[in-house]
Amino acid sequence: MAVNSKEDNKVGAKKIYTESGIKGKTFITCAACLTLHTEANEWANYILQKQDSNLSITKTPSNADNIIILSCQVTDLAIFNDLNIVVKYSKLYPGKAIFVGGCLAQRLDIPLLEDVNRIEHLKKDYQEIKKNIVNFEKPFWGKERNDDNNPFEHSSPIRIGSGCSGKCEYCTIKHTRGVPTTLSPIKLIDNIKKTKNDIVLIADNISSKQINDYGEISKALDKPLSLRNVEPINIVKSKTILLELSSRGLLKVVHSPIQSMDSKILESMNRSYEAMLEAVHIMEQLSLYGTKIATNIIKDYKGEQQSFDTVYEIFDYVRWNPYWDNAWDFKKASIRWNYYFPWKNEHTTESMNRSYEAMQAAFVYPCCAGKFP
Repeated sequence: MAVNSKEDNKVGAKKIYTESGIKGKTFITCAACLTLHTEANEWANYILQKQDSNLSITKTPSNADNIIILSCQVTDLAIFNDLNIVVKYSKLYPGKAIFVGGCLAQRLDIPLLEDVNRIEHLKKDYQEIKKNIVNFEKPFWGKERNDDNNPFEHSSPIRIGSGCSGKCEYCTIKHTRGVPTTLSPIKLIDNIKKTKNDIVLIADNISSKQINDYGEISKALDKPLSLRNVEPINIVKSKTILLELSSRGLLKVVHSPIQSMDSKILESMNRSYEAMLEAVHIMEQLSLYGTKIATNIIKDYKGEQQSFDTVYEIFDYVRWNPYWDNAWDFKKASIRWNYYFPWKNEHTTESMNRSYEAMQAAFVYPCCAGKFP
């Protein structure tokens, strides 16, 4: 198998397989974000189109030779959930080759279970998604499936880039997703035209230039769009085109992760309080035209207490994560899981508890591998 070795592993050299190392029928499920789901769907559609005799995609895990679990590592709770899903598929489908993809695969300081391999990000630039063939796991933060709080549920994703060069204190995306790359709007126009639904533009950090470029395309095609992952500073830089699109009914949803409205906390996060305030003001104006506005917040940042009442009053959609210092510890993660999701304890069986214990015992290396990167 073709592999890439990464030697900066805090707990010993491990290998990350490339897509060329995958053979046979492959099932892909996503426990991560819409960006990773979109990337994998592009790649899977490319494989279907390619009709490679050595590799195929299946939507049925029992028929698969390989099971790929796209993972998140934004917090230890996400990682805890990822590992639980790995255990679930390993138990349900013994004998299958299990791969962890997505951002957790890049966290070489965090050990995986024995016999579970890592795989690089799966994506195929400019590939049209004709079929949704990547499974989405039930979100772990909601009591029920409809608690997903997903404003883009009925939109078709168009990936326009990936990566981030931001310097936010708490964030590891710049390490797990790489340097920013931008796809050409000209090469994506055909995909946009073919999409029957409204579109949502997908990237790890949408730039103001991208907003202007795709805003002009939206106007020319009279095609409504939504935006996911627009930093507040880029909301400010794109004020004119955003207000124009919104006033024309062409801007359905704008998502901007403000993280906090506290000046001292934002300073500690290495984020701009002024940009946040101006961005929120602009989004309130967009809301008057009927655009839905969404955001992310970080609770319990370094033990600081803050009220998010104003955030919930302003925004139509709010998703939260607790602060995490990026030092993985299985025991602490399990304690925090029970603290933040107490209702899950009602459905945690003795068998599931044994799974967690088995998961911890099965780690190739000890926990608490240290702070990343």
